[in-house]
Amino acid sequence: MRRLLDGGRSHDRSVSTINLEETREGDNMLAYEKLDVYQCSLDFVALSAQVIEALPRGHSDVANQFHRAAYSVPLNIAEGSGKMTAKDSRRYRAIARGSAAECNAILDVLDRLNVIESQQYRKGKELTKRMVQMLTKMC
Repeated sequence: MRRLLDGGRSHDRSVSTINLEETREGDNMLAYEKLDVYQCSLDFVALSAQVIEALPRGHSDVANQFHRAAYSVPLNIAEGSGKMTAKDSRRYRAIARGSAAECNAILDVLDRLNVIESQQYRKGKELTKRMVQMLTKMC
């Protein structure tokens, strides 16, 4: 049995992959939030927001695509954790992996267009490589 919160009231319910765990501070945290790949994906979302904000005019298409792909990674990790079967969870992790690979390619495009700072490019490539590696092992 795992504890779920419902409008401030707690109920005991059996669930498949989503579970709440007590942290040292006593706060509840979903299990996927403790995953290194999830935390890495949040770091990447923050980086992508900085990159997008600095893009010059005329790059709204790639900015929109980058935004959607970057946000897709943590969202699919979270959604996959809530699926009832391991097969469904793996499918969402595979989608997250594809989005991370897409972000990696977008970084290459931005670098080729000379519209990304080299430090942001290197950090982004490092994060996408780590995410793809971890998600591959989880699929």
